[in-house]
Amino acid sequence: MSRKQDIYCEMLNTSLSVIRNISTWRWWRRIRNRTTYLEAQLIHNISHSILDEKIVQHDIWFLNYQARSYLERATPENSINYYRMKCCIRQLFDIAISEGVEGLKWDGPEWTAADQARYPYYGQT
Repeated sequence: MSRKQDIYCEMLNTSLSVIRNISTWRWWRRIRNRTTYLEAQLIHNISHSILDEKIVQHDIWFLNYQARSYLERATPENSINYYRMKCCIRQLFDIAISEGVEGLKWDGPEWTAADQARYPYYGQT
């Protein structure tokens, strides 16, 4: 498995666990919590390129649109996995940049010292 595939698996496992957990809550708690929507919107079509070891065109689309949309809407307050997903997205950008792919429309999320303090796993393999 490539690092890209590992990252996608981490995103799927993390999101699906949270979505499953929140789905057991009482209905009035579920409707006030946007985590399930944000997580599902982020991962809903990762399956299109998870089997490809290298960065492909769909990954570029995912980073340009789905990942960016998630980071524009999600915050640590409204998304339980915010820092973990931000870390995964940053790592996918690092892989895309190191492979020299073209087509990225933004530089990806900035990983700050504050982010590192909240989620210290960035850069670990």
